[in-house]
Amino acid sequence: MRGALVLAAALLGIGACDRALPAADPFASERPTPEAVGVPPLPVDAHESVRTHYTERVTLFATLPPIQGGVAFVGDSLTDAMRWSEAFPSRRVRNFGVNADTVQGVVNRIDQVIAAEPAQVFIMVGTNDIAAGRTSDEIAGGYATLLDRLTEGLPHARIYVQSVLPREAARDGVVREVNARLAVLARDRGAEYIDLHSRFAVEGGRIDPRVTLDDLHLAGEGYARWREVIAPLIEPEEAAR
Repeated sequence: MRGALVLAAALLGIGACDRALPAADPFASERPTPEAVGVPPLPVDAHESVRTHYTERVTLFATLPPIQGGVAFVGDSLTDAMRWSEAFPSRRVRNFGVNADTVQGVVNRIDQVIAAEPAQVFIMVGTNDIAAGRTSDEIAGGYATLLDRLTEGLPHARIYVQSVLPREAARDGVVREVNARLAVLARDRGAEYIDLHSRFAVEGGRIDPRVTLDDLHLAGEGYARWREVIAPLIEPEEAAR
């Protein structure tokens, strides 16, 4: 009797596994793919939903009309999560933030920002590069390409390079090194450098725990602080035309 029960359980298990196998997608070759939209290398443990979200965002940007004189916010999840149009309701705004993005990822999709024809571009990217172990030389090299593409494609736009925010105290040294390189790049390429780091760092070089959920992503107070810093730089609509 016990043997029969074991056999029955085994057969049920096999049946359950068979039913759990997903059917092959007959339209897979026709669907947008992360590779086609230039998703940058992601951590090996990144969930597939991260790649899906990246693909959703980039394919969406490709369908939107220009904002012609508005403000573009460009970056990773920190930018992605903010409701910029609600933070600056009197301006035409587009959020080009994408979760998990890197400097190279922004370079890959910068033509979409250029095509939107913004008058102001605020960039913050690099923290995921730091987490991935990229050096300040690698990050600065990618940023140089990014700024060259932007200044060539948007010669009349005002470009703002926002510093990488502080993270855990252990990363303070590399964050400061990267920010020092970004400040020089911004100056050399006619962009404006915005020091957000000093407004978010506390003793020991770590990010203020009152503004962050996990030493990386921001809570509401963090976004309020960010908005406070850049609000004076957001030009009135008529001045940006």
